[in-house]
Amino acid sequence: DFSPEVAPFELSFPSALAASPPETATRLESEAAPDSDAARLRGVIMHRALQTLSLGNQLPDAVSLAAALRQEGLATPAAAALAAEIRAELAACQADPFLSALLSPDLPWAASEWLLEDQPQPGAIRRGVIDLLAFDGQTWWLLDFKTSRPAPGEDWEAFITQETEKYRPQLLAYREMAAKAQGIDPPETIRLGIYFTACRKVVEV
Repeated sequence: DFSPEVAPFELSFPSALAASPPETATRLESEAAPDSDAARLRGVIMHRALQTLSLGNQLPDAVSLAAALRQEGLATPAAAALAAEIRAELAACQADPFLSALLSPDLPWAASEWLLEDQPQPGAIRRGVIDLLAFDGQTWWLLDFKTSRPAPGEDWEAFITQETEKYRPQLLAYREMAAKAQGIDPPETIRLGIYFTACRKVVEV
């Protein structure tokens, strides 16, 4: 016979702050479009490629991107088509002066796809992955990359407003965690931005 011990801590994830309510998530899953998996893979590969650029590496070619998509389970014809779209989007992001400056490997300090943990209160551990935290010598920026697009017929501005409000709590938590890790006081010194890769627009939170 044995008795289970009390868990030493409770683990939480700031990304869950942006999750849809259970009933909404169930509805969205049942109504998901056939290309929803491609949209998810676009996000996965875009994030990896942006990290590659932040390390000073060249823009991946379409062949490499298609191979990565096939490894994730996408069929060959669909992978080739999506790879071409992703490469064009990456090239446009790379040409954006705002983003290219923050992806430069020569910055005084930067971290891409940065896994962080902290202890917001006793008995609790918080864990998250920050897409990009960068210091250009004057300003700290914490960016969250979004590769999603509005639904057909939906206005871009309405979509951006909705996404910004949805992810605001997550970004505020990430800023608190990053400030602790880097000793930045006050945390508000770090500027928060959601970067929409499809339209190359950054929205400050």
